[in-house]
Order: sequence, then structure tokens, then C-alpha cells
Amino acid sequence: MKKNIAIGICIFLIFTLALLFNNGWKILVAQSPMPPDQKKSREIAEEYLLNSLTFRFDGIEDSLKLVDMNTLKCPYCWEFVFEFQCRHAGYGNRTGMMLAQVITPHTARIIVEYGRVTSAIMDRKWDMMAQKMIANLSYKPSGVSIAYHEKALIAGTIAMIALILIVGVIVFILVLKKRRRR
Repeated sequence: MKKNIAIGICIFLIFTLALLFNNGWKILVAQSPMPPDQKKSREIAEEYLLNSLTFRFDGIEDSLKLVDMNTLKCPYCWEFVFEFQCRHAGYGNRTGMMLAQVITPHTARIIVEYGRVTSAIMDRKWDMMAQKMIANLSYKPSGVSIAYHEKALIAGTIAMIALILIVGVIVFILVLKKRRRR
């Protein structure tokens, strides 16, 4: 009886150690795609700007230029600063509005974290994501986020612990069934 329990525990420990020492936890993490680098993040930011309602309404594509790029506090996080011009004043989709026909310069600050746009502010007063004016004019990018691959690592670790617990429970049940048969 005690011998069977000891054998079950040994099998469980051997399985667990084999997974951990054989980089088993990396299997789940390795399946996650790598976050985009700076170049790809810039493309993501630029594509976001080109598809924004303000730019699509009357943005002048030839005027678009990247004027600054800042590396933020988290890995795979950048702030891209673009300048461009529109044919009319205002923000967003202005269909049906009375518009001043004046070339209007704009500056867009777009933060990309792990391949996702997390903030897009135009002229420090228009939230491009929410499509509304910003009440607080003191815009400061935080640059703080939980890293994408850190999330994947946490998820992988949790999945590995769950797998180990499931195997442990199965081994325990098998040992108990074997014990009851005797």
C-alpha cells in the first residue's frame, strides 16, 4: 500500500522534473508569436494613422512624415510622432459640417506596445482612439505595460502547473483504485 503510493509519487516527480528540466515550459511560450520590432511597430503606427478618420477624411498623404521616435520604458514599446497636413480644419469625420478651407498641420503621437496601438493623440488634444477631445491637455505617454511575452510566460507557467496538477491527481486516483482492489 505505502509502496504503491511511493511509486505514484516518484512517477509524478520524475514526470514533473523531466518537463521542467527539458524546457517543457518553453513549449507553450514558444508557440506565441514574437512581438514586432521597431520597424514593424512603425508600420503599425503609420497604418493606424493612415486609417484614422481625420486622415481618411482629408489628409494629404504626401505630407506625412515621421519626425520623432521614442523608446518607452517597456520592451517592444515605442512612441512614433508623425506630422501631416489636412485640407480642412478639425478632427475626425467632418462630413456635413461647415469647414474652413485651410491647410491644417497636425502632429500625431502614436504609442505601439507589443504590436498594438495603445494610445493615439493628435495635436495633444484629440484622442484618435476614442474620437473625442481630451479634457486634460497634459498628455504624457506612460510607456508602462505588462509585456506581451511576460503574459505568455505567465500563461505558460499556469498551464504547466495545471498540467502537473492534473497528472498528479490522475496518478493519485490510480494509486487509490489499485489500493482498493487489494
